[in-house]
Amino acid sequence: QQQPQQLQQLLQQQRPRQQVLLLLQRQQLLLPPRQQPLLPPRQQQQLPQRQ
Repeated sequence: QQQPQQLQQLLQQQRPRQQVLLLLQRQQLLLPPRQQPLLPPRQQQQLPQRQ
């Protein structure tokens, strides 16, 4: 269990922002990045996450 923890720590230390951005982009490929901040967070939850 120590190995995966170390890997996660390394990834987080390298650039956690990119991972978060990638996740957001994957979850909202339909919406352009510029519209994300304009839309309220409630609409993000309404989007189909089953994809």
